[in-house]
Amino acid sequence: MKGNLSLLDRPLIAIVGARNASAAACRFARQLAYDLGQQDAVVVSGLARGIDSAAHDGSLGTGTIGVIAGGVDFFYPPENQSRQEAISERGLVVAEMPPGTEPRARHFPYRNRIIAGLSAGTVVVEAAPRSGSLITARLAAEAGREVMAVPGSPLDPRAQGCNQLIRQGATLVQNVADVLEAVRPMQSSLASPRNAYEAEPYQSDGDDSALGIVEELLGPRRCRSTRSFACRVLRVARCRWRCWNSTLLDASIGMPAERSACERLDGPNPKSPPYTRMREGNL
Repeated sequence: MKGNLSLLDRPLIAIVGARNASAAACRFARQLAYDLGQQDAVVVSGLARGIDSAAHDGSLGTGTIGVIAGGVDFFYPPENQSRQEAISERGLVVAEMPPGTEPRARHFPYRNRIIAGLSAGTVVVEAAPRSGSLITARLAAEAGREVMAVPGSPLDPRAQGCNQLIRQGATLVQNVADVLEAVRPMQSSLASPRNAYEAEPYQSDGDDSALGIVEELLGPRRCRSTRSFACRVLRVARCRWRCWNSTLLDASIGMPAERSACERLDGPNPKSPPYTRMREGNL
């Protein structure tokens, strides 16, 4: 991710559609994205040509999230480089692939999955019958999100996908009021109370003298064996087995050691760890 993460806390609406969209559809998507931003909603889209670019342009000033198929530092399509840079500065760019990854055809369904999952609802503006926007709509429906579509002329092949979605039960939308009415129940069901996390202070069962001895023994000087290490701690500290475990845990948490005490001294031995052979009565 690159940009303003606080946008994820606001209501998210996805706007997707055809890359070769008509001028009227692009104008509608731009206006719809602008109106959603005025209602404190964030527009999510795929930073592609056509409808995606229009949706980002309309919501850039109020909040937009661009989900891309390649790495966060890769610009695709190339003509959207300035748009993607602007979104990373004023909005948020989300990428599942590692930096430097060039987008491939198989990456775009993964991107569509993220768009559908982030948003409370997905609006499809112009889509052919086998358009990738219909994949986003299907994924949104499978995730329990609201699916909306803008109707179009039956004579326009680019509108056949949207008309098909409406026949299958998608919500017909013509303005921002229709979108907000459709997603309002979804937003209430997705919202969860935010409670501040308060970490409880860690309380040790060991005493300070035993902790100091363990910290000293974990230093540069090594004992000959792990058994002698444990025996020395128990004899000097004169603590019970529970106190020894807690003291060693405190030392391993508090000291910047890369490995535990047993691994630093003798190396790991999962078949027969030294502490399974020690008995408190024999020490």
